[in-house]
Amino acid sequence: MKIVRNLFASLMLSFAVAGAAFAQTPEQVTPADQDTEMQTEQTNKKAIAMEEVPVEVQEGLEDTNIQTAQVEEVYQVEATDEVLYEFVVTIQDVKWAIQFDDQGNYVNKTALS
Repeated sequence: MKIVRNLFASLMLSFAVAGAAFAQTPEQVTPADQDTEMQTEQTNKKAIAMEEVPVEVQEGLEDTNIQTAQVEEVYQVEATDEVLYEFVVTIQDVKWAIQFDDQGNYVNKTALS
């Protein structure tokens, strides 16, 4: 009986040590952390007037099927190696962010709502 008790105690101790060794705590992300991350991403984004957008980019916007949408906001986004121009437009009750490079080439389209 003493052997069984020792074996049981050894097994329980092994499970406890193994559980502690392999336990991982997930990184807690708070809403404040998310706001900080979003602000960091937006620090390179500057609101500009349509008149400040290069002619090539304005022509690129006109060449797309988006020219009929109403442009609500315009941003200059500075990435590490390039400058993008972002137009926020509403198409059929959906708000979109549409990006062009400084040569007027379409880059990206993201739904905002």
